[in-house]
Amino acid sequence: MTLYTVSFGSRQYQVQIEGTQATVNGEPVNAIIQTLNQYGLHLLQRGNQALEFHLCLQDEETLQVLVKGRRLVAHITNPFRRTPARPQDCLNGTLTAPMPGLVVEVLVEEGQAVEEGQPLLVIESMKMQMQIRSPFAGRIASLPVGPGQQVNKGQVLVKVE
Repeated sequence: MTLYTVSFGSRQYQVQIEGTQATVNGEPVNAIIQTLNQYGLHLLQRGNQALEFHLCLQDEETLQVLVKGRRLVAHITNPFRRTPARPQDCLNGTLTAPMPGLVVEVLVEEGQAVEEGQPLLVIESMKMQMQIRSPFAGRIASLPVGPGQQVNKGQVLVKVE
C-alpha cells in the first residue's frame, strides 16, 4: 500500500494505492490510467469517459498536469517515498505538444539560457492558449517549431538541456 497527500492550491486529497485499486479521501476510484507515450502523455478512463492529460514531474514532489488547456501544479508527499520514476520528457528535456494546435508565439531561441518554469512557447487549440514551460533550468538545444506552425499531439516542440 502507498499513501500520498496531493495538493492542488488549497485543496488537499489523501490518495491510497494498493495494487490496481485506489481511493481518494477514502472513496474508491474506478479508473484506469494508461501511458500513451514516453513523453508524459496519459489517458484516464473512468466508465465511458476518457480524458487525455500530460504529466511532467518538475522535482521529486511537484507534478505539472496539463489537462483541457489548463496547467495544474500538484504537490505530492509520500512519507515512505522512494525516488519516483520521471516521465521521459522531463529527464531529457524533450517537450511535446499535449494536444494538436497552432504555435502562436515562440518566446525563446536556440542557445538561449532558460530558468525552471520559464515559458518557452504558446500553443493554441480550440481557442484556448497553453504555455509550454521549461521543466528545469538549462539551455534551448533545439526548437523545431515556429509561430504559425500547426503541430500534432506528441510532436516535439522544444528540447532543453
